[in-house]
Amino acid sequence: MNEALHAINTFGEQFLPHDAFEELCSTPQGIQSVYKMMQSMKPEVKTDKNETKNLTDSDLRSMMRDPKYWRDNDVEYIRKIENGFKKLYS
Repeated sequence: MNEALHAINTFGEQFLPHDAFEELCSTPQGIQSVYKMMQSMKPEVKTDKNETKNLTDSDLRSMMRDPKYWRDNDVEYIRKIENGFKKLYS
């Protein structure tokens, strides 16, 4: 539980104006809203089974070692990686 609250606090300080973050965190529903915003910013990729997977920086870098990325120049595969980095770091 403390990890989740720490993550929410870090997210709020980074992405939300201070006053808005304070107001949102004054109610349980507001905290849940901040958590949902935080979750929506994590990069996702549909797997072969059509499941959604959140990707980390190391996941994306691992994907870059696949020959589809560096040798075959698979446009769709490259787009997934680029979108993952954009979502992770924008």
